[in-house]
Amino acid sequence: MGFLGNSAANAADLNLILQLSILFLLLTGVILAKVSLFKAHGKFMISLIVFQFGAVFIWMLPSFLRNLGALGSSGIGTGVTLLHVFAGSFALVPTISAAAHWTESQLKRTMRLAISAWFLVAILGIAFYAHYYLGIF
Repeated sequence: MGFLGNSAANAADLNLILQLSILFLLLTGVILAKVSLFKAHGKFMISLIVFQFGAVFIWMLPSFLRNLGALGSSGIGTGVTLLHVFAGSFALVPTISAAAHWTESQLKRTMRLAISAWFLVAILGIAFYAHYYLGIF
């Protein structure tokens, strides 16, 4: 039982809180860009990307690989899991592109795509947690 009082492990609860914090901080990064604090925005967003990659490689990827066999079953849990994995994988492309400034002329559009993708991934991650640990839907 995790510290949030449900069937999740402590690590899953910690990851949920980390992801919700990152989501909130992403909004802060958007605000920094809106008020033209671009250097602060860049440094802030890069640090969030590092935290996100840490969460993916320390918690999410190992958990996914350990439970790969469960994906053979049908149901909403499998669908949410696969959507979350695919959306998260897709979100990496514009995120890395924006961080590396590979497409300088389309940077604003790339950043908007990245932030939209991360919000979708966060919603799917919350749905994943709700399904597997709270028994919702």
